[in-house]
Amino acid sequence: MQNIQTIEDLNNTKIFDIKYNGYVRDGEWNHDSYTVKCKTFNNEFKQGTGIKEPPKNADILYCLLSDLELSQYDSFNDFCELFAYDNDSIKALKIYKQVLKQNKAFLKVFSEEEIENFRKLLEDF
Repeated sequence: MQNIQTIEDLNNTKIFDIKYNGYVRDGEWNHDSYTVKCKTFNNEFKQGTGIKEPPKNADILYCLLSDLELSQYDSFNDFCELFAYDNDSIKALKIYKQVLKQNKAFLKVFSEEEIENFRKLLEDF
């Protein structure tokens, strides 16, 4: 990946293929849905309807890096405590497993050096 020094560089670099899937109305949260692809990484990205522009690389990477922080927690119970989920919730367990799967795929696509560079760039995002 080319030398990325600023968030502007990050957003102007082709990292993800982003496809708009449309507006999704569900019982808990209405949002715009996108498919985000990079090499073997393929993931759904959801964005609140108050945000009118499609997500940029910085938006996507910020969310993925936040989810990656989950890797530092050892258990589902730690996850529930951190994110205020009920540890007796099937839905919370499904989210936990989905994030673990997403993290595994993310780590296959980006090197530790790239991830660290993204973290530094997005530190104050």
